[in-house]
Amino acid sequence: RTESTGVAFVEGQPSSEKTTARIAAQGWTKGRKAMIDDFDGAEILQSILDSGLTLGCTPIWEDGKLRVEEKTQWLTLDGASSRQSWDTRIVLPYSRTAYRLTIVIPYSHRKKLIRAPDFMAQFPGEENQSLIEGWAGSECWYIFRGIIPPAWIVGHKRTGEQP
Repeated sequence: RTESTGVAFVEGQPSSEKTTARIAAQGWTKGRKAMIDDFDGAEILQSILDSGLTLGCTPIWEDGKLRVEEKTQWLTLDGASSRQSWDTRIVLPYSRTAYRLTIVIPYSHRKKLIRAPDFMAQFPGEENQSLIEGWAGSECWYIFRGIIPPAWIVGHKRTGEQP
């Protein structure tokens, strides 16, 4: 066992097993809390610290039309900003990984935290699966269904990425 950004994981296992092992190693047992990370840009950091994570959404293709699934906060067990492959500057002119936020999810809300592949399985279609397959770090992605209040954000740290 080794430690990586405060989350334990087991070496030598396939990615999905490694992710499950990371969560299990954190002690997600009854009455305990679990830590997971979120990355955000400097432009929205203060708003998140004040109001929590409220605007997360997921694009979903249904019947050839694109819609947005609201209140879906994207989180990761991978604390390295360099492996957040979704951080492109094609759409936004700033780094979306300028800050790493550490979030503690209470055990009582654990059912709202879903592995990204399990979440996307409810939306058939190659377009939807391409959002979560084949990206660096995607095996560590989770979706939290709902709003993450500011009290659950227990820390934030600048990553060194340019804003």
